[in-house]
Amino acid sequence: MRRATIIITITILTLSLILVGCGKQEEPKRKEEPNRVMEEAKIAFASKEYEKAEGILKLAADESKEKEARGLYSQVKAFREIQDRVSSMETADSLNNLSRNTAVEGLFLILDNLKVVEENKTESKLVTNELTKYITQVRVATTELIDSYKALIGKGDTENAEECLSYLNRINSYKLECFKDYKINIAEYEKLLKDAKEDKTNGNNNGYTREEAYKIAKEKMGLSGIQDNAGGNPEPNKQIDNEECYFANIEFTVKGMPNFDQVYIGSKTLNVYSMDGTLRRNLKVDN
Repeated sequence: MRRATIIITITILTLSLILVGCGKQEEPKRKEEPNRVMEEAKIAFASKEYEKAEGILKLAADESKEKEARGLYSQVKAFREIQDRVSSMETADSLNNLSRNTAVEGLFLILDNLKVVEENKTESKLVTNELTKYITQVRVATTELIDSYKALIGKGDTENAEECLSYLNRINSYKLECFKDYKINIAEYEKLLKDAKEDKTNGNNNGYTREEAYKIAKEKMGLSGIQDNAGGNPEPNKQIDNEECYFANIEFTVKGMPNFDQVYIGSKTLNVYSMDGTLRRNLKVDN
């Protein structure tokens, strides 16, 4: 009986040692596995196989509690959604089917996903480096939105200007690190809208005389000269967007050299147009 007990004890100890030995051998493999999966995902992403990278990282995030795997999965997923939306917007634009609402919705989806990327920071710069072009696109789109807002203010379209300002306020609320050097002067734009509404309420639509418009243009545009002719008789006014516009022959300096141009200035809006009627700027809102 005693001999049997000894044999059983020895057997148990032997099995324990075998199991411990196996465990020690398996441990490096378990440590190597997440690294291998992460490398596979990074290679897939670098090869622009975004869906494959997302699938690999989803599996890694589900099976592993590693913060980097979960963070990188969230980043790659957000990146793919940005890419998909930008591609669909570019297709719609090429077919002339991209409305302002669609463009604005796309802009906010991109911003939502940029926020996801920033909130799931990892040591890897894989996704953030690829996002550079989309960050630039958002900046360009925001600048175009600001220009659109100023044009609406210039036309006295306060209703659409107010909607446009709400978009700018929303963009400003994201407070993204990648846009920290891009400033949207909300206070200035709110004042422009307030002044435009007051002008409409007070019926201040009598407009400006030619002399008043020329004086404002000279100050705002830094002109060295402005007159109503091109060396001969005064040029006639022109109707642009149902507004009487004054012809102006303007003179300005670029790098010490005199330059000349011809424009029209709106008698009510103070919009500045090229000779073909293309809007250049608004003297009320542009410095």
